[in-house]
Amino acid sequence: MTAELSSFPFFSKAQEITKLRVKPDGEIFVFNNKTNKDELFMPSPSSLNKGYTWQFGEWKGIVGSTNDTVKTEYGAFDNCIFLNF
Repeated sequence: MTAELSSFPFFSKAQEITKLRVKPDGEIFVFNNKTNKDELFMPSPSSLNKGYTWQFGEWKGIVGSTNDTVKTEYGAFDNCIFLNF
């Protein structure tokens, strides 16, 4: 599955079209327009264990925790996974 976003402001202020590709195993890749390559944005769900790391361009991703509770204006969500870049 591929999704095209009008912007992807997480790591850059550039307002450019970004393509996300979701592989069958759940890995999510961002197509890098500068290198013409897919870069791993989020690993497959089976890899989302505390301490797991991966590289996303110049950023290092890490799973900080896997059992967080997040409280929002829409309610509380249990068993959330905290990812940090």
